[in-house]
Amino acid sequence: MPVEWCSGRDDPPLENSVYIEQLDELAHWLARARLFIGNDSGITHLAAAVGTPVLALFGPTDPQVWGPRGCNVRIARWV
Repeated sequence: MPVEWCSGRDDPPLENSVYIEQLDELAHWLARARLFIGNDSGITHLAAAVGTPVLALFGPTDPQVWGPRGCNVRIARWV
């Protein structure tokens, strides 16, 4: 399965990563994904909101409070 990386403007450079500045364009890109794996972030919430299956990775923050919602969301937590 091909893997694509999404990076932000302030992230360190990652070879072949995708950077999309416009939020609506990013939402369209995420909606086409078969799976999104991400940390506790706004982009993970956006992926869940557009219906993409999500594996959300959580550390010390409480996913019961801050986790993305949806029937396609799974949470992995380590502390």
